[in-house]
Amino acid sequence: MMSPPRHFLRWSMTFASIICFATTAAGGDLKYDLDGESFAMERRPKDAGMVKRPVVILLHGVDGLSAFSRPQILGLADELVAAGYVVFVPAYFGAKDGSVSGFEDPKITEVIQFRIDHVNDYGPRVAKAVEVAREQTDADRGRVALVGFSLGGGLALERAEASTGEIKAAVDFFGYVGSDRIYREVAKLPPTLIFHNPKDKIVSPSYSKKLLEELDKTTVAHDGQLLDDDNPLARYHPFRQSGKADKASRQSTLKWLDKYLKP
Repeated sequence: MMSPPRHFLRWSMTFASIICFATTAAGGDLKYDLDGESFAMERRPKDAGMVKRPVVILLHGVDGLSAFSRPQILGLADELVAAGYVVFVPAYFGAKDGSVSGFEDPKITEVIQFRIDHVNDYGPRVAKAVEVAREQTDADRGRVALVGFSLGGGLALERAEASTGEIKAAVDFFGYVGSDRIYREVAKLPPTLIFHNPKDKIVSPSYSKKLLEELDKTTVAHDGQLLDDDNPLARYHPFRQSGKADKASRQSTLKWLDKYLKP
């Protein structure tokens, strides 16, 4: 993995100033196990139905499912359910990574830096979560999409590149690409949609621009949208909830998934 660039130190300090709490619970309707550790995974709808649905897996960012990101992620999950998908939201932080519900440790900046430094530990967990999601009785195991946010964006791309055909689409929201290998293997991606805020001061838009440049050299169906969004609270990193960029990106995501996951 590449050494984290300097702006990730600023990332840590920024999140420390706006996320200094934990939610009371991260939820979790399912569990998946790997290397002797158990991880929670929420699903929407909560109860499995009788009809097979295409699968969407949402991957959280460096703050996990904190009160800062959880409402936005689960709001998208509910929209996807209404559109006919079964949605899974796995936690991929383990005991050494700190609480997935927020930052309980007073040394928040060190926790964030630890997670960035250990991003390679999370790939196998994401792969296991995908496996468990595909095994659910109402999941159409051959029609799966990955949607990742920030740190989860890079993880979504990594798992999508490892697909043997089951991952039909990927969506990357302002993702951190932790390894150059992701750029080198973009030809293995399924149809991929990319979002970023050109003013992002936490994860540089250059990550997404480089990804799009590499995709332009392939035959992979792809699209990139640089959506200017006024969200100075987090230095323009996530889209402001219910703002224009947030609404536009959600609508585009639904259209993208409908195009590549539905018959």
